[in-house]
Amino acid sequence: MKNLSNTKREWVRHERAFTLVELLVVIAIIGILIALLLPAVQAAREAARRMQCTNHLKQWALAIHTYNDAAKGFPGHGNGPFANRTAFVPLLPFVEQTARYSEITARDAMDNEHSPYHDHTWWKGIINTLLCPSDGNSRSGYTPSGHTTGPLIATNYCFSEADYVAYDYGKAGNIRSPFGMGRITDVRWAGTNWGQCSPYTFASVTDGLSNTIIMSERVASPGNGSQVLNSRKGGVMGDTFDTWNERPQICLNTRGSGNSYSESAIQSYGQPRGGQGTNFGYYTFNNGFFHTIIAPNGPSCSWTANNSNGAWAALFPPTSNHTGGVNGAAGDGSVHFISDTINTGNLGEWFAYRSSSGSYVNCSGASNFGPWGNLGAMNSGQSVSF
Repeated sequence: MKNLSNTKREWVRHERAFTLVELLVVIAIIGILIALLLPAVQAAREAARRMQCTNHLKQWALAIHTYNDAAKGFPGHGNGPFANRTAFVPLLPFVEQTARYSEITARDAMDNEHSPYHDHTWWKGIINTLLCPSDGNSRSGYTPSGHTTGPLIATNYCFSEADYVAYDYGKAGNIRSPFGMGRITDVRWAGTNWGQCSPYTFASVTDGLSNTIIMSERVASPGNGSQVLNSRKGGVMGDTFDTWNERPQICLNTRGSGNSYSESAIQSYGQPRGGQGTNFGYYTFNNGFFHTIIAPNGPSCSWTANNSNGAWAALFPPTSNHTGGVNGAAGDGSVHFISDTINTGNLGEWFAYRSSSGSYVNCSGASNFGPWGNLGAMNSGQSVSF
């Protein structure tokens, strides 16, 4: 009979273990596989986020159609008792926000403390359909001085101002965009150039709803507009950039490497600032507008020293964290992806309504800014398809 102790020793002698080199090789292979898989996972996640973002834009575009069925026209900026709300507010009942809308309108007879930048619960919190999942900053909100119960509602979505640049927010006279404000009728501002709501209907879009962009995206940077943010996505150049007296090409030239502004531009105009998408309800440029002049994800410029949120003579292209472009909703409710490389025509020309002398002119017809400008204008006479 075989000795059991000898058998045990023989078994131990033949036992096989991994060497350190083999273990390191296995770990290296696993690391390579993870490195190969991770970009694919991230791409899949971004594709899902972009699809959700597309769905949000479509909901707002369809809400405009439902609103039109009831009101027989486009919702407009400058609505409410103080003519200072964005077009988002009248659309709230059509995106399952009826309760919030009822809270707002039930207090329309209140004094100026009822404006969208004051400390009331109905202006604060989160509306998910206003946020693009690709932009994590938009959920942080902005709590202005004096607010104690939470941040204002931020937004990643905005309405087209077409190829029109105003010197100041709230001005009437934009006949290029369906959301352009008409002359104010409130006797308190009689004789002024301030605007209220939109006088336009679907019939005003003579280029065709399917050929006109009405909404797009902006990367949000909630804050009071004083924080330095050297990023073209969410940041605005610059403290002393006089957008009204400069052609768009000068703004485009502020681009730096990557997603930044150039050092020479910062030395010339001051630090770029944040404060985009701060307050969905208040109709300053930084909250509710984009322009079809500079291509998507290009630099934004405004006289931020005059108003830190970029309310004066702003020039804002749409921006997003999607690779290569932005989502944009057409007037017919369809959503399209618009490339950063879209043709912008001649950025050395003046924008709509700006003459060489600095005055407003009632211009119409084709945009100076190529297919991109014509997609924004509702009456360019150019049938540019997405």
